[in-house]
Amino acid sequence: MLTYSSPHNPGRNSFYSMQSDPAASFSPAVSAEETVKLDGVLERITYINEENGYTVARLRVPRQKKPVTIAGHLPAVSVGEGLRVEGTWVQHAQYGHQLMITAFQSAVPSTVSALKKYLGSGLLKGVGPVMAEHLVNTFGMDTLEVLDKHPERLGEIPGLGERKAQVIASAWSERRALKDLMVFLQTQGLPAALAMRVLKKYGGAAEAVIRSQPYRLAAELYGVSFALVDGMAARLGIASDSPQRIAAGLAHILREAADSGHVFLPAGELAGQAAALLRLPPDKLDATLPGLVQAGHFRAEIRPGLAGSPDTEAVYLPEMHAAEQSVAESLERIRSAGGLALPDAVERTRPD
Repeated sequence: MLTYSSPHNPGRNSFYSMQSDPAASFSPAVSAEETVKLDGVLERITYINEENGYTVARLRVPRQKKPVTIAGHLPAVSVGEGLRVEGTWVQHAQYGHQLMITAFQSAVPSTVSALKKYLGSGLLKGVGPVMAEHLVNTFGMDTLEVLDKHPERLGEIPGLGERKAQVIASAWSERRALKDLMVFLQTQGLPAALAMRVLKKYGGAAEAVIRSQPYRLAAELYGVSFALVDGMAARLGIASDSPQRIAAGLAHILREAADSGHVFLPAGELAGQAAALLRLPPDKLDATLPGLVQAGHFRAEIRPGLAGSPDTEAVYLPEMHAAEQSVAESLERIRSAGGLALPDAVERTRPD
């Protein structure tokens, strides 16, 4: 029986238990695309990328003769650690049948021997098999609680100096912070691979960024969809008509337009698309946009109409406006040197 931290409360005082049914998980009838869940103990780490946490390992599953190969982004896991993993089966050309992990949870070791193996696996700086033996022999099954809440008690271990105790306490604190943060990121709907990218980008500030400015992820991390972040923001209680959400929706539409070759969008067209995306009335967008422009989130200018058409208010992302200005200035330098005759449309938009 493995005991797992609740996804709703990652603290060590709130747990739920589940006995896996590996027979169902290994059924040949299970589709390769179907998500399966397994409980087990990490037996061996075959490969780990220290940069992004991508890991290939062997998971010992109850009542299975052979360990299961698992692969995916599993930061801060260690041999001897209990895991609940979720993923899909794949057939790797070189390594054969393996479970590609999309989410995971760590379990508290439930026996003294498992605890010694877990702590002695190299997860903590300064703690090898011998020191793990001393730790568990001193504190028993309360060892993890001592590390969590009373690290000053490490001085009770015979022969352990103050400096070494501080190194162990600091290493455990950093590791625990990483694991708690990964739990938080996954409870917000981020797959493990994306959670690792968020962690690498923002470090210890990741949780604060997500709680206060979740839409930064869509703007600053390539491949993070607006829909994913928008759902996360709603779960965090950000109002549907908040300026932060409206700004993110407008920016998302302008980035998509840029991908299609457009430097700006007319204000009316932008507001219409944003109203559909955000499911807000267009007048709400019209009322919010000037304040966002004034705050520097966007640039806006009146573009003269061509061939008698009315002038247009053009709205830009700041970087796209700067790029257009830079091109116009370069063309003006060439024109001033007598090397280029500018068309009328360019002449009217070049900087003064």
